[in-house]
Amino acid sequence: MNNEFHRIGLRLDSIPFETDFGIHQVTLRTAVSQRDFKNENTDTYLFSTSTASSTYAIQHPIRTRAFYIAAQDQIQWNEMFSGTAGLRYDQEQLAPQELNAKCYNCDTRGKATTFKNLTGSLGLNAQVTPVWNLGYYVSTGYRVPSASEMFFSYKHLSGNWLANPYLKAERSVNNSISIRGENRLGRLNLSLYHIRYKDFLFEQETNGLTSNGM
Repeated sequence: MNNEFHRIGLRLDSIPFETDFGIHQVTLRTAVSQRDFKNENTDTYLFSTSTASSTYAIQHPIRTRAFYIAAQDQIQWNEMFSGTAGLRYDQEQLAPQELNAKCYNCDTRGKATTFKNLTGSLGLNAQVTPVWNLGYYVSTGYRVPSASEMFFSYKHLSGNWLANPYLKAERSVNNSISIRGENRLGRLNLSLYHIRYKDFLFEQETNGLTSNGM
């Protein structure tokens, strides 16, 4: 397998500035990237007087192009309360390419698919005493299906691998509560997490009978 990855990113951080709603520090980030994935296999056969080799692929090459832009604000309201707020937009395209080698069991090349996702986060911290800090954080997330999950179909006598080109991006809502304490005796950090998924991505194995053509 061959992977080639290119990425360029930019990050800007403001100096802290004060408003009627607290002291803020804003961070802006953006990046574009491209990943080219190719599968190429070479089998070499050794004979008593000669050798032979065969080069082949088991799936179409995939080109993935991605872009994101994100903003985050770190806020200090007073000596007790602080927080964060963030927003991020992602766009990702997975596009099958022409075969780079012979493929005996490949399906026809699939169509390019584009995913667009908007996610956000909010956090609140309370320094209730010089020792104890309470925190709550909520965020949304996503996972784009991999190229193999969407486009890799392979038929073999021992079993078939079937792709699903109609998959949606997996989405999640994440909640966490934390309690932190620190003094001269040491540190304590306790966190509780809860995650709810939508359109959860998973592999499914099935057993069945197919005709052998006889």
